[in-house]
Amino acid sequence: RALSNLPTGELVAGGFFQSSGATSTPYLASFDGASWQPMGFVNSAPTAVHFSITGTLFAATDAPNLTIARRSTSCPSTVQNGPSNCPAVLPILEATTWPFVGGTYRALGRDIPDGLVVDVYGLQTLNTPLDSILASGSIGCLLLVEPVFLQTAVPISGVATTALAIPADPALANATLWHQLVPFELDPLGTVIEATTSNALGLTIGDF
Repeated sequence: RALSNLPTGELVAGGFFQSSGATSTPYLASFDGASWQPMGFVNSAPTAVHFSITGTLFAATDAPNLTIARRSTSCPSTVQNGPSNCPAVLPILEATTWPFVGGTYRALGRDIPDGLVVDVYGLQTLNTPLDSILASGSIGCLLLVEPVFLQTAVPISGVATTALAIPADPALANATLWHQLVPFELDPLGTVIEATTSNALGLTIGDF
């Protein structure tokens, strides 16, 4: 009757079933690609299942009356919008899928000039003027993340999409990660015109 996905990619199904093989899975179960496991917090078949971006699973049932049950994680994911002092046209970075252990964090950059985007991830923050490390750096723009991992993306119509797979390691739960974009505007010959920076995002990795 109802399907959804956990941030790890596991399928959640709700319905009138009571078991999967020899495993008791009344009404609501998750599938990890190998087996079904009970979720265990509803007492009738859900008509809808939804996983919120922050880490709460909602299940709506209609028997005997409309009821909404929820299961929240004790280790939620959070995204904090950090500052940027770039006086140029500011590229905007926003998270679209929040980070969870075993899942994939996804983000979107808007107002990106034509060229190339360097995706910067780190464990610490900085406050370094971009023009002090890049000749093409726009004056007043700041590198706010100490780089640990870099990847690149090509914007399309001013939008750049990025993704980072989070390992399925429980030790990463509640860890903090910082994320920022450094767009390089290029001319038709591929020469750098200007480098700017987006706002930074502070990410707390959740676990469900």
